[in-house]
Amino acid sequence: MLELLIVLVVLALVSSLAVPAWFERSEVTLDNACRLLARDLREAQNRAAWRGQPLQVVFDGDGDGYEVLDRDGRPVPAPVGGDDFTRRYSRDAIFRGVAIARLELESGSALEFDAHGFAAQGAEIVVTFQGEARVVRVERGSGQVRIQGMATSFVDLGD
Repeated sequence: MLELLIVLVVLALVSSLAVPAWFERSEVTLDNACRLLARDLREAQNRAAWRGQPLQVVFDGDGDGYEVLDRDGRPVPAPVGGDDFTRRYSRDAIFRGVAIARLELESGSALEFDAHGFAAQGAEIVVTFQGEARVVRVERGSGQVRIQGMATSFVDLGD
């Protein structure tokens, strides 16, 4: 029993050092933050088409995240759970330090999906972490998402 306890303590110590070190790597944290953003954009697009009403993704001015709102500016429920569809990088230990450094939209201040799920405009979103950056592009019309600069490729399957 004592041997088992010692093994468990050693494993706990190793994991307490290894897990934070793993998530300090930009190719892990930054790439996952970009994939999550791409999935959230696709979710907003699909919901707009499913509901038959426009939705918009509004990005925080301080670069800490974004939220999905309906046409009246009310928060949309998150895909999982009953909370609002909101991401704040500072609230999530895994993404602490991630920021949206630059947002370029063709017009307006929010990325909008119309009632058919089409992107009303194109967008370029620069996401940063520890001095590294990735570029998330949203194509006008189709809303297809592309991520540039990732360690592994990202394919927008359109679902």
